[in-house]
Amino acid sequence: GDHRDLHLSLRRQRQMCIRDSAEARGLRAAHVPLGAAPGLGAGAGALYGPRPVDVLFVGKLNGRRRNILRALRYDHGLRVLHGNADGPLFGEPLRFALESAKVVLSLRFFDDDREWKMTRVLPAVAAGAVVVAEPGGAPAEQAAWAGAVHFAAGGVSGLARAIQAYLDDDAARGARAEAALGVLRSRPMAAKLRRPLAKLARGACPGWVPETVEGDPAPWQWDVVMD
Repeated sequence: GDHRDLHLSLRRQRQMCIRDSAEARGLRAAHVPLGAAPGLGAGAGALYGPRPVDVLFVGKLNGRRRNILRALRYDHGLRVLHGNADGPLFGEPLRFALESAKVVLSLRFFDDDREWKMTRVLPAVAAGAVVVAEPGGAPAEQAAWAGAVHFAAGGVSGLARAIQAYLDDDAARGARAEAALGVLRSRPMAAKLRRPLAKLARGACPGWVPETVEGDPAPWQWDVVMD
């Protein structure tokens, strides 16, 4: 109700403020681009290891998420573990939980298809899990990460079908997880941010000249720009 509307309003105002600040310096940006970073880990060691948890969900519950989890469990017979049901889950315990899951479920908090959950999704991809998510974010963003995240349309039934398909086919699940990890590794966040941060630094300190940093130009080919 009112709380949701206020949250969305504040979020849009914050995004507009960030965009205006960047565009004032000659940058066209709507979000901070995310990608591979050392803190996410490699994931390769756990890619084909034992994964005793069928489906893992990590996140704060509200009525919407609770209803979806209940439907997946009782209407579709899926064993969904709420990883942080008993308290916060961060750091090594979170990584261990992600590496123990066959499928990690990503749900929007609000019933708003503009909600973008990549900060929660990327650690799961890095841990070698298959990520099944509700569609969310701009179409360009979803298209850019479609090779790493299975955005399942069709509501709860669509989520259930996608999850069950991966649980029933170990080879398909392994291939999907490996492909997702490849997408993530091809998009290092440091390389993605180097150019815009250099522009910001030059704008703040006109006399500063950044050092030339050699690197693969490929990461720059996955720009996502929204107007």
